Amino acid sequence: MRTVTCECGAVYEVTETKVPFRDRDNFNCDRCGEEVERWNGSTIPSFRLIAGPPEKSGDAE
Repeated sequence: MRTVTCECGAVYEVTETKVPFRDRDNFNCDRCGEEVERWNGSTIPSFRLIAGPPEKSGDAE
């Protein structure tokens, strides 16, 4: 198990599963839509959000 962090600050826990076929795909952040990871192989990652991006300060008036 490992973690990856999106540019927006969202943190994902990643688990990987080995499958008998190749898969080509990508995962986009649930919070901002940016691509977090791309893969092309027989090890398929699954992503679970474990921490959202930090709150922006100064937005409240």
